[in-house]
Amino acid sequence: MDVHTVSDAPAGPGEVEYAGEVEHAHDHSGDREPEHDADETWGASDADAEHPEDEQADIDLPDHGGTVDAQVPGGRSVPMAWRGLGSEVAGPARPLDAQVPQRLDPAEQRAFDEARRVTMRRTLLLWALVLAVALFAWTQFWANGRASAAYDEGLRSFREAEFSAAEQVWSRLAAAGDPDAQFMLGYMRETGLGRPWSARAAAQWYLNAAEAGHQEAQWRLGTLYDRGLGVAWSPAEAHRWWAVAAQGGHAEAAFTLGRSLFTSARSASELEAAAAAFDRATALGWPDAATYHALLSVVSAETNANAIP
Repeated sequence: MDVHTVSDAPAGPGEVEYAGEVEHAHDHSGDREPEHDADETWGASDADAEHPEDEQADIDLPDHGGTVDAQVPGGRSVPMAWRGLGSEVAGPARPLDAQVPQRLDPAEQRAFDEARRVTMRRTLLLWALVLAVALFAWTQFWANGRASAAYDEGLRSFREAEFSAAEQVWSRLAAAGDPDAQFMLGYMRETGLGRPWSARAAAQWYLNAAEAGHQEAQWRLGTLYDRGLGVAWSPAEAHRWWAVAAQGGHAEAAFTLGRSLFTSARSASELEAAAAAFDRATALGWPDAATYHALLSVVSAETNANAIP
């Protein structure tokens, strides 16, 4: 297409006027270049294929300063501030402000700092609690180990009939709250080993151990109440301590409770309580409990037969 610039002449036939310019439309259909094959690159010359860096060299990058960080084809440097603008080296383009950390306003910054301090304090408190629990468990383990070793030392002295030495060892442990040592001191005072017997002193040591859950001490304390030795005679207290020991798994205490209830029964409810105690003793393996239970069944049947309608 040929373009001729005309200033004054009006556009003639076959001509189009554009803002003072006249364009002559010619039919160049006969001048068309032959079509290229599909496998050839349209408009690419051998020189362009041999020097692709000439096109890349024409990229005009703004200069924002900064340390040079990369090179683009053609030898042009890319400042660090503009790294990531879509070149082959830096990858896809990103906004410049996306690479700069955003600052919070003062109120948000204070809230963020306070939340971080609270989190840190909670973390420290949690670790302190874990450390305290671990230290307490280790201390208990260490103390129990030492107490067990000391108790065994007193037991060796007791078996060798060195009662004074055993009493000295167990007295220290009993003062620290060891129920086993408290029970052994009560047993020694009840039986008069190492010094004259004293039911009153024995009852006090048994009481201390019984309140700590020592089943043998509970049974023996009930026996002292049943006999009135060292304490005021009280069948009710005796039954209470025997029941506690039986509930904890003391077979003889369960049998003793059943026998006491059976021999003193004055009503059907007391016979039922005795039967329940014998059942407990039988379950715990006390040998005479089954015999007493069978006898109780016979007595209960006769009582029901003789009952007034």
